[in-house]
Amino acid sequence: MNVSGLCREIIKKLEKLREKLRDARRFAEAIVVLRGAIAFQKYLCPSESEYPLALLMYELSNDLDKSNCIADACATDEELIPILRRLYDTDPDNFRKVLTAAMHDYSAHLAAMGRFEEACATDRVFIKIRRDAFALAPKAYSHPLAWSMINHVYHLHRINQHEEGRVVLEELLSLHREYFEADVEAHKALTVEVLDLRAYTLHMLKLTDQACEVGRECLALLRQLYEQDPAEYYAKLRGSLADHEVHLRDIGRIEEADAICQEFDSLDSPSASSSDSEDE
Repeated sequence: MNVSGLCREIIKKLEKLREKLRDARRFAEAIVVLRGAIAFQKYLCPSESEYPLALLMYELSNDLDKSNCIADACATDEELIPILRRLYDTDPDNFRKVLTAAMHDYSAHLAAMGRFEEACATDRVFIKIRRDAFALAPKAYSHPLAWSMINHVYHLHRINQHEEGRVVLEELLSLHREYFEADVEAHKALTVEVLDLRAYTLHMLKLTDQACEVGRECLALLRQLYEQDPAEYYAKLRGSLADHEVHLRDIGRIEEADAICQEFDSLDSPSASSSDSEDE
């Protein structure tokens, strides 16, 4: 067996070991093993395709994210994305999805580290790729494009680019009207995010009266989602209630703000409710 063949065998064994460690919830050790597999895969490049290496690095970034090792995940992304860009340049149709997913994750990691300028720059690149894909296949790319825009607007607001955020939001609202508004029931989660973002943007633009009206609509939908799945929407509902209370107080609607505050205080944590039922 030559050296390349030996590397492939070692990689296979390391991947099997990694799965066993993950099954045993020994995630830190699984990450170490995955790094070893990546080192052997790098040896095989560039004489072989970079795609297997990219897949391993993508998995490493996800595992580091789940382990809350955001700085390490970010460093992995920075090495991974140039590889995916090269693959995308040679075959856009096959590598568009994984490239934009990796860039989306990279943007989130940058934002989590407070590097919002870089997050916005990353957003602009992969949103352009998704816009181009959306022009060719609207139904397939409307949903990922919408979520990309939502994150981008929040990142823009964090660097005080409120006007650019408003422009992207208008594009998002147009997309939402055309592809999601007709069936809100099937797209409640996305609609909530769009409404919440619109309220936030209006508030940042000092249009707080309008922000309150949009916030009320957002909360109505969010309460429905919370009733259906408290664990999934508890944090989101609390955040939206807190924002709505601030907006109401800003324009002097104190009684409404107090009512929202009471709702916030009375909202039961799903984990607390679960503990109570177990005690009974």
